Formats: sequence, structure tokens, C-alpha cells
Amino acid sequence: MQGIAIHPEQASTIAPSVDYLFSFLTAAALFFTVLMFLIIFYFMIKYRRRSPVDRAKAIEGTLPLEILWIAIPTVIVAVIFVWGSRLYLRNAEPPPGSMEVFVTGRQWMWKVEHPEGQREINELHVPVGRPVKLTMTSEDGIHSFYVPAFRVQKNVLPGQYTSLWFEPTKVGTFHFFCGQYCGAFHAGMTGSVIVVKPDEYAQWLTGVVPGETVAAAGAPGAVMAPAGVQGGTTAAAGAQGGSAVAGEKQFQQSGCPVCHLDNGKGLGPSFVGLYGNPVHLTNGQTVTADDAFIRECILTPDVRRVAGYPPLMASFQGQLSDEQVLNVIAYIRSLGAKPGKPPEKEGAGVPGGGATAPAGAQGGTAAAGAQGGTAAGEKLFQQHGCPVCHPAAGKGLGPSLAGVYGHPVQLTNGQTVTADDAYIRECILTPDVRRVAGYPPLMASFQGQLSEEELLDVIAYIRSLGAGPGKPPEKEGAGVPGGAATVPAGAQGGTTAPAGAPGGTAAAGEKVFQQRGCPVCHPAAGKGLGPSLAGVYGHPVQLTNGQTVTADDAFIRECILTPDVRRVAGYPPLMASFQGQLSEEELLDVIAYIRSLGAEPGKPPEKEEEKK
Repeated sequence: MQGIAIHPEQASTIAPSVDYLFSFLTAAALFFTVLMFLIIFYFMIKYRRRSPVDRAKAIEGTLPLEILWIAIPTVIVAVIFVWGSRLYLRNAEPPPGSMEVFVTGRQWMWKVEHPEGQREINELHVPVGRPVKLTMTSEDGIHSFYVPAFRVQKNVLPGQYTSLWFEPTKVGTFHFFCGQYCGAFHAGMTGSVIVVKPDEYAQWLTGVVPGETVAAAGAPGAVMAPAGVQGGTTAAAGAQGGSAVAGEKQFQQSGCPVCHLDNGKGLGPSFVGLYGNPVHLTNGQTVTADDAFIRECILTPDVRRVAGYPPLMASFQGQLSDEQVLNVIAYIRSLGAKPGKPPEKEGAGVPGGGATAPAGAQGGTAAAGAQGGTAAGEKLFQQHGCPVCHPAAGKGLGPSLAGVYGHPVQLTNGQTVTADDAYIRECILTPDVRRVAGYPPLMASFQGQLSEEELLDVIAYIRSLGAGPGKPPEKEGAGVPGGAATVPAGAQGGTTAPAGAPGGTAAAGEKVFQQRGCPVCHPAAGKGLGPSLAGVYGHPVQLTNGQTVTADDAFIRECILTPDVRRVAGYPPLMASFQGQLSEEELLDVIAYIRSLGAEPGKPPEKEEEKK
């Protein structure tokens, strides 16, 4: 006759330790339960009342007895606390080199995704003898991933990431459950952890089911996907998709590479070597770039922003599913330093504190020996990411500030002002009141972010900036464009209309196009923050919602006035509305100009794939 199984089967490295603690707790509870009842029965018999006048003598108390029954429980509770704490801490941090698997809970199923891209439903294949870390989230309510044989359980929460780890010690199939009531079919939210030998797991990754050890072919959840088709339990060898691969695809489709360049000189930080390293925030805090922080940056980028970069990141809340967010995070995690290049230090790709401005960026270093406001202003200028939009060459998203102080600046309203202390102060605190012509309205207000002293320091630094070596101060229409400023070399729109060319609608539209700074985001090469407009008219354009539309007058008009309604796929949502900024005549002129743009000489109109 076999003994009664008090505990479930032990199948992980931590299971015996958990059972030892549980057995101690059970034994202690039973011991004191029996002891107390025996004492109660003893007292019931010894001190029972025998007659109406029989009374027990009152006990005044005894100090040794009181110390004893305080000391014994205290020691027992202390032992339980230390024992339980050590066990908790041991199982809180997965060991280095753990295999990472993503788990998503939803009513009423578990979706599992392996780092190589294989996906499973209600099954989890793992190799024996290797630590496995589960990174988990929920698509709806609160769930709980519970594997009794491994003695592990953790809540799975919507909008957050939780994790647990285990190291299987034996081959077999072990059930897991949802340990948190989550709805009508909660009891059916179960699955199996299938532990196999390492060589069998390697075969499983390639789509080969080795005999009877792995779940039998044809069993529910063990259907092997056809070659090249992602899904089923395993994807065929070489099939595309999976966490990092699918994440890279999503990263490209969402237009992330436009702002997050590998060299760290984009509008956002580089992701090369970012994961797991410290990141300096605009509020002065330093955090680690882990799964939770990256998720927060994708869904709510304004909550905690990375220092040294402008606040241009748009929220992808509602645009990406939990699975897509997990894939993007997996891709960012997979990005190591480039060959021969160490991970970027704080102040480079992930700037913080006194982040050095990108090569060639405005400001460089303060002149040797510079003291006071100028040096402090330069530091603030770099920390807040100003050089990203205001480079020394004057061809960024904002005008160059080299030699601008004291010179005339033309505004979008047609006025001309002098760049003095008052105007620069206004541009920093309320940039939308009087904007410089020729640049898009991307400048964010620094109201409340800079103290009065810091503001004076930045103004002092801008005042100290002379023209570049051997270069006169930029004239109106160059670094600080105005009027019918000539488009920078390579910018969209080709050259300005030749002298004497008839004005007409298209010519007037080109002038408005340049004055409003459109070439900054829509360059001729099509590699800007927005698509190239050369040859786009009349051709199909793919949108972020998956639809394809024709770039006709109505669509271009909509893009200018309400750009967020239907956005072009592959570009970030940075386009500002020009509603109320352009008259009906100017709007028609711009559309006529875009209509007049043919492909570049010797170049056919861009294909859809190129525009994306």
C-alpha cells in the first residue's frame, strides 16, 4: 500500500525548500494545537467545580511563566520569518543566463512566446535543468500563474509586467492553473509545462517532435505549424516572427528608427546597448531601462522622459496590443552594442546629467575659462536636448542659434523682430506665441522646467554664441529663414522657382511650403520625419490603420488640416495641424505645388515599400 501524498510532486529546485518550510509550519501548528487542547482538557478536569462553595484559589501570576510563553512564540516566529525571507529572496531574482519566455494571460487562455519565436497556447515547453524566467502580463483582468509541482505562483496584471522563475529537475508534464478567480470559465484556464531533455528541446525548437517524449503530434496545443507559417505550438525552423524578430518589424513599421538612430544623434536616444543600463530622467532621477520602464515609455512617454531629448514622443496607447509591446521590448532587449563598440555610456545614446551634445551640435563646450551664466547655460542647453533641434549648421528642426543674437528674425505672422533677451526668453517659455518662419511648430514650452537663474544662464549662453569660424552671422532666409527663404540643399521642393518664373498657384504654394518649414520634415530623399512628397500625388499611400488611399486633393488637404485622422504608415505622429494657420487660397496653392512635384530626375515615383 502506497503512502498518502501530502505534497504535490516535487519537480523544481525550489520545491523541496518550500516543502520543508511548509512541513515545519504544519508541524508547529499541529504541536501547539494538540498541546493547547490537552492543557484545556487537563484544566477542565482538575479545576472543575465540585460544589457551590468549591472555588479554585485565585492565581496572582508568575513572571517566569509569562516570560516563557512570550519568548517561545517569539523565537518560533523569528525562525519562520528568517527562513521564509531567505526562501523568498532566493526565488525573487532569476539566476544569470535564465531562458526568458513571455506569457500573456487572457480570458480564458495562456499565450506563450519563446525567445526564438515559437508560440504556444496553454502549453509551455522547457528543457530540464535550465532556469526559466517568465515575463508575464494580462490583456484583461487579474490572473495568477500557478505551477504546483514547481511551487511557484505569481499574479499576472493588466498594464504591468510581473515575473517568476523556476528550474525543472525532472522530465514530464506538469499542470499549471490560474490561481486568481477571473470570470465564468476561470476553472478552465489551465495548461501544461512540458519538461524535456535539452537535446529534445533543441529538436522541438526546429519543429521536430522526437517520439513520445514531447506531447504527441496531433494532441491539442501540440500541432506543428507548416513550414514558414508562424503559429501553432512551434514555428518551423527559419520561420519569421517571434518576439525579437516580430518586434523589429513592428519597430520599423511604427517609424521608431526615424527618431531613435543607432548613433544616438536622433531626436530620441539610441537603443543600442540600452537595456539594463541606467537612464537619467528630466526630473533628475536615474532609473534602469527594464521591461517596465520601456513599456511605460512606449505607452505613456510624458510620465518619465529621458534627459537630453525634446518631448516629441507620442503615446502608442491603443495603437499596439500587449503582444506587440512585448515584441518591441524583446527587440530592444536583443540590441547589444555594435561589434567593437561598448554599450553607450550615460550622456551618449542614453544621455543624462551633462550629456555631451552630438558631434557638430550647437554649443560644443564653453570657451576655455568661461565662467558664470555662459558655462552653466551651455550645460543646461545640452541637458535639455536643445542641440538636437538647434544644430550649429542651422539645418535642424529649429534654427541655428549661432550668431542669431541681436539679428532680425522673421516670424510666421510676417513680422520681423530682433533676437534680444526678451524675445529669446519668450521663445523658451511660450514658443507658440511668435514662431520663427520656416520651421515646424515642434518646440515645447519650458515653463516651470527652468528656474529664473537657469533661464538667464541659457540666454547668456545664446548671447555668447558668435558665428562659426570664418562664417558670418546667418542671414535671414538661411539659418533663420523667413519670407521666401531658399530651401536647404537636398530639401523637398527642388530649387526655388527661377527668377522671373511665373507666379501661379504652384509657385505660390512652393513659397508657402518653404515658409512653413515643410522641407524640414519632408525632404526630397524621403528619409525625414515625414514622407517625401516628390511623385506622391495620385499614387497609393498606406496608412497606420492598414488602409490604402490615393494621395488626391482631398487626402492632402486632410493631412494638412487634420493630420491625426489618417496617418501615413512608417512615420511618427509629429505633424501639427495647420487649421487656422493657412487661408483657403494658401491651402489650394500648397496642394497645387505638391501636385506639380514629379519624381526626381531619373528616378521613378517612390514605391509603397520605399515610402514606408
